[in-house]
Amino acid sequence: MNARHIAMTTTLLLAGVIAPAQTGVGIGLGFVQGAGAGAGKGAGSGAGRSAGSAATAQYDEAMAAFNDGQYERAAELFGKVAHNGGTRAPGALYWRAYALYKMSRRSDAERVIRELRRNYPKSRYVKDAEALKIEMRGNDADYEPPEPPEPPEAPEPPEAPEAPEPPEPPESMDRSGCSGNDDLKVLALNQVMERDSARAMPLLEKLLQGSTCLKVKRQVLFVLSQTDDPRATELLGKVARGQSYGSLQRYAIENLGIGGRKAELEKIYREATTTETKLAVLNAYIIAGNTKGFLEAARNESDPRVRKKAIEGLGVNGARQDLRDLYKNPKSPEDRRWILDGFIIAGDTEAFNEIARTEQDPVLRKKAIEGIGINGGRKAEPALLAIYDTFKDYDTRRYVIEALFISNNGRALVELAKKETDTRLRRKIIEQLSVMNNKEATDYLISILEKDKE
Repeated sequence: MNARHIAMTTTLLLAGVIAPAQTGVGIGLGFVQGAGAGAGKGAGSGAGRSAGSAATAQYDEAMAAFNDGQYERAAELFGKVAHNGGTRAPGALYWRAYALYKMSRRSDAERVIRELRRNYPKSRYVKDAEALKIEMRGNDADYEPPEPPEPPEAPEPPEAPEAPEPPEPPESMDRSGCSGNDDLKVLALNQVMERDSARAMPLLEKLLQGSTCLKVKRQVLFVLSQTDDPRATELLGKVARGQSYGSLQRYAIENLGIGGRKAELEKIYREATTTETKLAVLNAYIIAGNTKGFLEAARNESDPRVRKKAIEGLGVNGARQDLRDLYKNPKSPEDRRWILDGFIIAGDTEAFNEIARTEQDPVLRKKAIEGIGINGGRKAEPALLAIYDTFKDYDTRRYVIEALFISNNGRALVELAKKETDTRLRRKIIEQLSVMNNKEATDYLISILEKDKE
């Protein structure tokens, strides 16, 4: 990376335009949020642009809280974004549901998912939300979440006296506790690191040692990750291994991922003695795109939490064949459920189709059938209908009906309803059609009503 690129990247970091992880490899599935979703083409009023910028800033603040494990704060902020509507609202509803689920508030999460599906039926987040519902259900194959009653309207609260405005922070200090002088130091050191690293290194280490704010220390670690100077590599490695400045270990590991230091990350993983360190390394593998590291952890790791994270990483990296091989020879039976989740992330409909036709475990077969519906695509319908024709038992056919509903395939459901003779299954199909925002579904329901009039 040349000096101009590093200077520009660091300037964006200092300005808060991008997060450190956004300078690495894009990893999909919402791990990195786009920075320009609300950008226009120059048209529109200044007020519209201001509102869009405010929504984007609030959305980004919510994502930061979610990524830091502050799920209550994230749920609150995502709720505000969703309430204000706009292009960010569907994504905000999805991530609010995810945050509520992380806090074990499953019924609230499902209520938000229903709101997303009702208000934004064509959003791409509806499919992600269905995948989240499947994760929430876990092993409970017959779980049907009840519809909660509509809450009564709360009385209008009395007008509260306006609180006085909090005092503005001193001009020399921002709200994170960093001074403008600290930011300028890092920007200057970035340039000096390129031109005279021998002089820059002691100054960078001094910033790590002192009482400088966390934001600046993280930027220092980023600067260290962007140079090939062996002293910088050694210092970043010490911090990442927990040998220096222990509170910064997680951020140092993240920056090794941003710098693409796969070999160093693998060494830290092998030497790690805590689950938290291993999970931090796996997160860095996502940034670095280290499929080899994920596969090694998925095959050999004894800690199930870490193994599950490694399997998810294989899905993010699209390692379909590795996931198929792991499914045939899992380290433990529960791994197969996680591998099926990995197939969803990797979009491997063919693997789901094979498992749905051959798997003897009904819970796994159900999950595979749901996976076909979630992944959708032109191959989903023929695969699901073939399973429906092959298996005559009620449960398998019910799973196929639910998968067709997930993929919003009203036409196929209507065809099944017309020829199905089992009263329970036909009722199930019509129940699903009744909550679909789909022309074929609506037309068929109207035809039932008209037939009753005759």
